[in-house]
Amino acid sequence: MIARLLCMVLATACCLPAQLQLFVVQNNTEARISDQYGFGTISLGDDRTIPFRLRNAGKVSTPLTVFSLAGQGFSLLHDPLPQSVAAGGKIDFNIRFAPDESGFYSANFTADGVSAIVHGSVLAAATVALDTGGGLQALI
Repeated sequence: MIARLLCMVLATACCLPAQLQLFVVQNNTEARISDQYGFGTISLGDDRTIPFRLRNAGKVSTPLTVFSLAGQGFSLLHDPLPQSVAAGGKIDFNIRFAPDESGFYSANFTADGVSAIVHGSVLAAATVALDTGGGLQALI
């Protein structure tokens, strides 16, 4: 009887869904992300890198088999595959927003049962010109 119960518990533990959760890290504090995160607005030619954390809130280790970012203007600065995330463990990574044209951008982040949209906008950078008497010169 005990052997059957032990086998059932072990089989169930192997089939538990991953308990991964996504956080943005701000001043060493985690803020949970449910379905989207905004990078705000940047000027053309600038970039913004934001630290994120993937945490295993479950009671068992889970393998990390999917870790991707699909969309333009965004890139992952660290690809942690392959590895397992221990129970209560975490993986830190950064997403960089650096598009090459003005407009609105979004990308889909996916990692084993976790999915979120990241988005941001880019404004055309202003230029300042100075007339020095010999024609205009761009300062920026």
